Amino acid sequence: MIIKICEIGNVREIASIEKLPIDMYDLNFCKDHPSSVYMHSSDTGMLPDYAVNPLKNRTVDVKPNWQVRIGTFEDEMPQNIITRVYNFNLRGIQLNGNETPTMCENLKLTLVPDLCPELLIIKRIAVNKPGDIEVYRRYEQVVDYFLFDAEGNDRGTCDNRFDWSWLNAYQGEKPFLVGGGIGYEEGRIAALNSIENPRFAGVNISKQNMIQVKKRTNIQLLSFMNSLKEMKV
Repeated sequence: MIIKICEIGNVREIASIEKLPIDMYDLNFCKDHPSSVYMHSSDTGMLPDYAVNPLKNRTVDVKPNWQVRIGTFEDEMPQNIITRVYNFNLRGIQLNGNETPTMCENLKLTLVPDLCPELLIIKRIAVNKPGDIEVYRRYEQVVDYFLFDAEGNDRGTCDNRFDWSWLNAYQGEKPFLVGGGIGYEEGRIAALNSIENPRFAGVNISKQNMIQVKKRTNIQLLSFMNSLKEMKV
């Protein structure tokens, strides 16, 4: 079971989650998002913007079972995505908007291997009704993972939910993650068992839900994480 934490906003938060048994975490670069990570303007048209506290020197191993730093974007210009991949040492990007399959393909061709050795591309698909899942067909040849998440959870809300059993109709070959109100609430983890699709690979947990979990003891937090890890997918 892959565990991905989203909406991380600073180095302090990174330090706290790097101690947890998770596989991925993302820095949110979506404009106007409450947890958005910003860059300082260079105040010149000749040089790109720069990171205040660059994370380039925080090495990230992309081997299996190591944490991978993802950058989340929505309808961002390709050159801005490329700049942030370099400045923040990203090893993956998550695209939340109306990006085209051609853009997904061109980003990987541009970045690998010159600017990063490997790049995971995750395409988020908002699900409000069963038919929304079919959007995956446009992107299957150009992404590595899908994230099926409830409509509205990309705007700072994390508790919107959809019927996960709808994902049993997914017929794609790429693995997928699910999001939508995954927290310590009793029975919510067990509800993941409604997903019987063999391509189900993991979960996307928002920082806000992690805060609710962390109000409990460290033992309970690790128990929560381990219960997810131990789920058979």
